[in-house]
Amino acid sequence: MRFNINVQIKDKGWQVQVIDPLTQGPFLHPTTGDALLPQPRELRATNDQPERLTAFPLPPQTEVDGLLKNESCYDLLTATDGELLYELYTDIVIRRSPRDKDMERFGRYLFLTILGDELWGKIVNAAGKERLELALCFSSQDHALNRLPWEMMYGPKYFLATEFNTVITRKVTDATQGLDELVSPPRALFVIGSDLMDPEIRPGAEYLSLIRGLKSQSLGLNHHLLLKATTESLTAAVE
Repeated sequence: MRFNINVQIKDKGWQVQVIDPLTQGPFLHPTTGDALLPQPRELRATNDQPERLTAFPLPPQTEVDGLLKNESCYDLLTATDGELLYELYTDIVIRRSPRDKDMERFGRYLFLTILGDELWGKIVNAAGKERLELALCFSSQDHALNRLPWEMMYGPKYFLATEFNTVITRKVTDATQGLDELVSPPRALFVIGSDLMDPEIRPGAEYLSLIRGLKSQSLGLNHHLLLKATTESLTAAVE
């Protein structure tokens, strides 16, 4: 079941809506018929300037007020000037040198900003036992949101990407180019720069989890695994 999370710049922040991809209207709970998000989530922007590349979104102030101050990312959610957020973003995305718990803190910030625990609970309940897809729908011109690593959102207990029945995708809302026909099963090349059993990044767990997940759904994938990749071996594999 796919949930389109539509986010658009509005005034001094962003507006978030949960849209049904079939009806293009508000997503209604399949059992109760109630809208999952009766009113759009009104996100704030650091320095009230959502159009700036360096801007960061913040959740509604009422939700921040309701959080316990021992929440791991509380300081990030209250950093209205964005300095703390930019520093952490730089360490994770640009320098690729996060410190202890940085990934969890930033992932939690992302999750609480765009979804929040209450809305996430409603989405999970509506999906039931079905596969859940969060389709993040941003404009190609929204540079501030597009640059953020939403795939590392951290929910109430885990990173959403580690949930077996949950996938996170992105959709460019103003795209006009159509898609060419794809062969099935698709061809995929998995490139790992280390050994499959590297304890630091556990590439084997990620790879095997994906393959098992596909098999459990009776889906196929024409794939090739490249280990200890170099520029030369990657070039040869692609060719």
